[in-house]
Amino acid sequence: MKTAIFIDVQNIYYTTRDTFRRSFNYRRFWNQIESKDEIIKANAASKDDLKPVLQGVLFKINNEGFISVATDGHRLVKFEKTNINTNNFNGTVVVPTKFLFLLHNLLEENMETSMIVGENHIQIQINNATITSRIIKETFPDYEGVIPKDNENILVVDKNMFTEAVKRVSIFSNKASKQVALNISENNLTITTEDPENITSGKEELECEYQGEPMTIGYNALYLKEVLQHQQSNEIKILLKSPLNAGLFLPIEQKQNENKTTLLMPIRLND
Repeated sequence: MKTAIFIDVQNIYYTTRDTFRRSFNYRRFWNQIESKDEIIKANAASKDDLKPVLQGVLFKINNEGFISVATDGHRLVKFEKTNINTNNFNGTVVVPTKFLFLLHNLLEENMETSMIVGENHIQIQINNATITSRIIKETFPDYEGVIPKDNENILVVDKNMFTEAVKRVSIFSNKASKQVALNISENNLTITTEDPENITSGKEELECEYQGEPMTIGYNALYLKEVLQHQQSNEIKILLKSPLNAGLFLPIEQKQNENKTTLLMPIRLND
């Protein structure tokens, strides 16, 4: 008899596959989950127990494919995938991140499997195992309303060099705010931080390509590093509007039939 793992948002239970089939009605909505790209955006989900809907990832499915979104209020990741078999399913579901992180550990690269969704539960089959989870029955925030459409300042920079520079500079940042400043001008990106309490400061300069007005914008170094580390190309493009508006981080090269957008909110710099 095959064993199914049933995941509540807080607990994991074990039951038989037959019991699940008798208890719930569900419908298969796609047969192709390729690699781990579809669940990596769970890292952007909230860990705040007071916001349970933000502890999940939204999947919006239609005949053309699906969109998945995760956010914690400071950052947002939107992933679009087309040209997959959804079996004519149309609808939305919010999946707990604990379920997705479990899949992340079980799925192999370029592995194809199937996922089934019901009114209250979601199920996936991996080899001989069937994993089932409750879904989050709350309305997900309007993500399209917070993604800017008019960020016209364009920064292109080497992802690895940028990430390593942020890591080194952030060592000297304030432990509470983790604030770093990006001073951006034509062909130059300067990363700085200062902690008056411990009398420390850090500064690094990088070459870049920039089209737009010179700008100084602040970010939380921890969030910035995580956003950079989860970009899948060697160079990244950052679309900016002003020091007070969210920035959009995009890989220069997107995979076929895929589109990933990451939003990161800035922080107000100390005078």
